[in-house]
Amino acid sequence: MSQRIGAALACLLCVGSGCSVDVHDGMGPRVPVPNVSGRVTRAGQPVGGVDVELRTLIGGEVVDSVSTASDGTFGFASVAVGDWEVKAPGEDPSDFDSVTREFHLARVDTLADLAPLDLFAYGAVPTAPPEGTTMPPPNPFQPIIFRWTAPAHEYDWGRVYVYEASGDAIWFSTRTGADSVLWNGLGSEGEYEGRLVSAGEYVWRLKFGFPDGQEGRTAYQTLELE
Repeated sequence: MSQRIGAALACLLCVGSGCSVDVHDGMGPRVPVPNVSGRVTRAGQPVGGVDVELRTLIGGEVVDSVSTASDGTFGFASVAVGDWEVKAPGEDPSDFDSVTREFHLARVDTLADLAPLDLFAYGAVPTAPPEGTTMPPPNPFQPIIFRWTAPAHEYDWGRVYVYEASGDAIWFSTRTGADSVLWNGLGSEGEYEGRLVSAGEYVWRLKFGFPDGQEGRTAYQTLELE
């Protein structure tokens, strides 16, 4: 009787933490022990109920997802040796759209405790072109000027990314500590490399890198070129 109660409690704990049940020798479920743990905060305060994804570093494939506890903590079990990324979405207007942290797991038998994922954007926001702007396609003689308000917090760099509405990458700027960059309309990614962008619907966003390795992304802004 006590074994059945213990097994039921273990199942409930496992479901609540997002892990899978491991049945061992017919003795009932065993909750896997996380070998990667972390915490989600907003300007230093814990944030519960946030869905954190574990993703492959190359390709960004989601291999697991868990929700943070009330104290902001999360854990992933049975993570293999290799290069990984954790990602958490912002849930408040003052947050980044999402934040990520890369890490390398060298051993599976030792807990990797990651630095916190801070959702707060510290005022970082794109300012120009405004959302939904319509303008001529840029060229070397008439570039687009992307502007933004940088985070009011120590950061290493900012960068602009431009995509087709379908999601295909077209161009990204060099990393900069400034609050604006010029784009001359020439693509830098894939089939767009070295080609002038044509009329159509596009989106752009900002990414910021912080000294502790975290990266924060703003929400997409639409841009119509005609």
